[in-house]
Amino acid sequence: MIIIYNLKGLLVGLAGLAFGILILFLTRSLTLGIVAVTMIWMAYGRSTIDKTTQEKIPAASVFFIPLFYWGILTAFLVVPAIGIDFIISTIDFKEMQRQAAENADPREALLRHDEKRIAANLSDDPILAQNLKTLMAKVLPWERYQLGIRTTPESQLILMSISKLKKIDHADRQALLDAFRNLAEMNSPDKKIYIGIKGSVFYGAISTPTNPGDVGSIADKELLFDFYGPKPSRQTQTDEEPVAPASALFPENVTPSSNIENAPSATQPGEVSLPQSPESLQVKPESLPEPGVSVSP
Repeated sequence: MIIIYNLKGLLVGLAGLAFGILILFLTRSLTLGIVAVTMIWMAYGRSTIDKTTQEKIPAASVFFIPLFYWGILTAFLVVPAIGIDFIISTIDFKEMQRQAAENADPREALLRHDEKRIAANLSDDPILAQNLKTLMAKVLPWERYQLGIRTTPESQLILMSISKLKKIDHADRQALLDAFRNLAEMNSPDKKIYIGIKGSVFYGAISTPTNPGDVGSIADKELLFDFYGPKPSRQTQTDEEPVAPASALFPENVTPSSNIENAPSATQPGEVSLPQSPESLQVKPESLPEPGVSVSP
């Protein structure tokens, strides 16, 4: 009977439940849903004073108990709700991790493996490494950089890290990519050339056979994945035989480019001494491509 005759209590109670259920579905959080119900019941479930007559207006009640006190009781459910939400979120997180592992591209791990060559200045093509160092000494003599090169029978991957890449504008980055690609094609005309120039954190310039210039604040490093071949199908990734690591796919034949004998040196920005290499592959200063890079220190 009290539910029928206390219409305000019925309406406020249902409104609080509806709002709590809405929050629950929107946020997928039982805790927030209960908090929403509690706030509605405590805000509108107390007695008020009529400003005209100064008479006390009875509180919205259910079973003779004002909704304000129902809200207090409901608040005690927040603690177990937090535990339930934690369990659900843990299950969801593990499911997300499982799906991410299933959809992961193994070529990204191979690229991370080869990125270690940058820090170590490792190259398996000493002649190209020398020529790139000569070019950098000519066009960016003040810039600190690290270089890594990986070569396969079909392709060549050139990775460079320039600490202050963000100070080089996009047009000059493209010119640098073009110069690198020209030198690599002169050195190995039968190979597909992949180039990635990285700043402190992200790649800012990438060149591939299908995309000669992806330049920006954050270039798409996935363009470099094609160096390792097409993405394996899900069935291939789940076979019993594991994916071979980069060291097994591409046998190491590495020469530290920082210790290359007769490596180029630049005593002044305009002076570059070319390393000695076979005459057929030697790139002379006057034959180097002019990328047109002009960067203010």
